[in-house]
Amino acid sequence: ARVQDVSLTYARHLPRLVDADGQMTIYDHRFAVAVDRGRAVPPEGGSLDATGTTFVIPDMRERPARGEVSLRASGPLVAALSYLDSPKLEVMQKANKPVALGEGAVSVEGRIELPLKKGVQREEMTVTATGTVQGFSSTEVVPGRTLSADRLALDLDDDRLVISGTADMSGIPFDGRWEQSLIPGEGSRVEGQVALSQPVVEALGVTLADGTISGRGTGALSIALDKGAPPRFSLTSSLAGVGLSLPQIGWRLSQRQTGRFEISGSLGKPVTVDRLALSGNGLDTSGTVTLDANGKFSRLELPRLKVGGWLDGAAVLSARGQGRAPAVALSGALLDMRRAPFGTG
Repeated sequence: ARVQDVSLTYARHLPRLVDADGQMTIYDHRFAVAVDRGRAVPPEGGSLDATGTTFVIPDMRERPARGEVSLRASGPLVAALSYLDSPKLEVMQKANKPVALGEGAVSVEGRIELPLKKGVQREEMTVTATGTVQGFSSTEVVPGRTLSADRLALDLDDDRLVISGTADMSGIPFDGRWEQSLIPGEGSRVEGQVALSQPVVEALGVTLADGTISGRGTGALSIALDKGAPPRFSLTSSLAGVGLSLPQIGWRLSQRQTGRFEISGSLGKPVTVDRLALSGNGLDTSGTVTLDANGKFSRLELPRLKVGGWLDGAAVLSARGQGRAPAVALSGALLDMRRAPFGTG
């Protein structure tokens, strides 16, 4: 039978399909509705075009019967997330993120299977969805940072929500994914590859002396997003394509050389750096960085510092103001002055 301008209820807790045209069939105890035109209106974000959606009860004799929704929807991102946050689904509530996650237009295909009975529980339902988000922008994924992209992929199942692709995170070119667990008590992570350069490091909130980093390479960035705590970050790199210079100790790593760089800390205000480790071209060191309230370099403490064959000990580098090289204090150090290439500064 052909149906026109109907309102279809396929699950009591999900937004109804309205203004729907389509085809309804009942055959051999199977009930099906195929929607040629229609829309769903969740509580927030506007309406979703649901053209192409189907609703099937494979066997109406079953008690309870089982419903299968093959969902096709396009429209505002907020509307799509509001649909997924419907009672029983509650995807965004489990993610501890607002339905208004950000701006964008979404096109999604998904499947929802559920028993058609009163008081259905979430564990009795199966939900999967894949799609794309165009023109994405959000300050909610990473608090204090703006994540934006022309196009991202969306992937949802019962355990996780993943948004992935090439994006910009407050000036940091980023190719990776945001994975939000839907298991109660678990947080989310942002992981991917970033272009590594001095502007990128400073975009993280770590301000270094001019000329410390030159060239451009790649690094692996991981950000842990746990409820009630500032985001924790970790950045590692082989330094291929990146040049580093510490003229105060006469050390330099050219862009043609490789090494190992690690930095981790918190993206609070101000940023804190709990660990910084660097090795390459005869240098091996690790320590902590202290930044002032404006995120400017204040102090670098290196309990372990080895440089070539002439220095083995500990050092502290302290800021001396704008335009001035940091002061260097050595302690417990073994020095071979005959082999020390102090350079300039």
